[in-house]
Amino acid sequence: MIDLVILGAGGTAADVLDFIDEINRRRLTYRCVALLDDDPNKHDTHVSGMRVVGPLSRVREWPHARVVDTLGSPASFRRRPERIGALVIDHDRFETIVHPDAYLSPRCEIGPGSLVYPQVTICANVKLGTHVIILAHSVINHDCSIGDYAIVASGVCLAGRVSIGRACYVGMASAVIQDTIVGDQALIGLGSVVIHDVLSGCVVAGNPARPLRPTNTSAAERPV
Repeated sequence: MIDLVILGAGGTAADVLDFIDEINRRRLTYRCVALLDDDPNKHDTHVSGMRVVGPLSRVREWPHARVVDTLGSPASFRRRPERIGALVIDHDRFETIVHPDAYLSPRCEIGPGSLVYPQVTICANVKLGTHVIILAHSVINHDCSIGDYAIVASGVCLAGRVSIGRACYVGMASAVIQDTIVGDQALIGLGSVVIHDVLSGCVVAGNPARPLRPTNTSAAERPV
């Protein structure tokens, strides 16, 4: 069995523990050895029966275990690269967890540390970077690319050849038209219909989606 250390003790961790149970039901594969979180209020509490044993820095106590990244939310998604980078863990140690009920094209590519929820469809020639999270019932159509640390919430539909930048958040039930570029660290709001490129660091929402405000003044003026 493969030993796992899970980073983060929120809802995504609870989901992943369920996924691991389902994977093990079909074929015994994983054993969770530690659940870590930097919030001291969570220490010695339990998530789905798994005790939170301490902060993220304790990951070094299990040098031979694979690591699962469940960090990130609409409020903190831009900090994911910084938080993971501070732990100085080789990317090859991160385990990619794919729910057995997801569909992955044999022609797609998924980077280490990614999570793919049930009923997700990932089509031909899609490329996911490292630490990407794709929540349930999302459809990623052909030739899309999703940058490192991006989060795609439940029920999202990306049409063909969409490019999602690094550390973005694509809100639940939103849709993005083909050939659209979404810049790094952008946020697409709940239920949005995106028909134009989205600048780096911007928040957009609505149907059609319009900018609400720029939120990252250091971001480039054009999508990257």
